[in-house]
Amino acid sequence: MKVGQVLHNGATVVAWNDRVILARWINDITPYVTWKWYRNDPRTTSHGNYHVSMKDAYDDFFSR
Repeated sequence: MKVGQVLHNGATVVAWNDRVILARWINDITPYVTWKWYRNDPRTTSHGNYHVSMKDAYDDFFSR
């Protein structure tokens, strides 16, 4: 995975670790999302938290 990679669902990776992906989502109301992911497979994104601001999304990313 790399920053800028477009996932299977159309979201663009901003950051990731071994448990969570932070992405720019294709939604104007909540354009940032953090998803859990499993087995280092970005197709397994689930349990999303959707955010209005990048700051809130980053805070969530680091708290998960």
